[in-house]
Amino acid sequence: MKTKFTKKSLLIASVLTLFGASTFASIISRESKESTEVNFIENNSKSIEEVREGTSIKIVELQKNEDYTKMSVTNNTAETVDIYVVFAASNSANLCCPNPATPSDFSFLDSIPNNPLMATFKLAPNATQQFDSKGKCFSGNFGFYIEPQCEVKGASFKNGKSGTSIGEFTLNPGTCDEAFDISLVNGINCYLKIDVDSGLGWKYGPNKTAVTSIANYAMNYNSGNPGVYPVNCTDCIQLVNQKPCPNLPLGKPQTERICNIQRSQRGSTVRLSLVNPPK
Repeated sequence: MKTKFTKKSLLIASVLTLFGASTFASIISRESKESTEVNFIENNSKSIEEVREGTSIKIVELQKNEDYTKMSVTNNTAETVDIYVVFAASNSANLCCPNPATPSDFSFLDSIPNNPLMATFKLAPNATQQFDSKGKCFSGNFGFYIEPQCEVKGASFKNGKSGTSIGEFTLNPGTCDEAFDISLVNGINCYLKIDVDSGLGWKYGPNKTAVTSIANYAMNYNSGNPGVYPVNCTDCIQLVNQKPCPNLPLGKPQTERICNIQRSQRGSTVRLSLVNPPK
């Protein structure tokens, strides 16, 4: 059957006739000399492209905006990196996330002996690993190069000379807010960046300032930097009790509670990246 679209607007009924009632969402028509390209989203999010005489129809691959949030980790450096994932423990008293995701929910992870709440994987240069918990609460942190810890005597910067940086997160926590941050509480061994899409409710601080990206600076330069816990500042604006890493300095605390990025909404992907040191 030959079909030619020449009008600027198309009826959804016409598309349903061609492709069935399972096709839905938005139709965007672009008029050209001989044909109109129709972009729309299919229910199962699969990508199809059909070219018929006089008509170019492209079904664009766009993932449905699920009602839960995913995570991705990208290695933007030039070397393969060992990445360590620490998972939150199950806790029936935790009303937000009593039964969080575990290493077994992600088949690509390698277990660590005697530590059921930690797993590891390797990530090649410029590669990205997706973490899809299928809507289950996913809470924990990511460390790079070595297991998260305080300073390692005699080590290189990457291997813990000044402690370790981690990216922390809690996604899909029941009816509670989602959150993420970069923690330098135990020091710094790398530079991290976390990006989110705009307009999805991510905010920080007492003024609920909208944010789409955070990143850490060098050890003593994160005061006023939203989304980042300074070194040894266990409560963002202060040190509570003893320094977790006694041999590291106490970073200048934040003057306001701006360390956590939070929202009540769900959906899209929180994108954590390991980046090269700033020049």
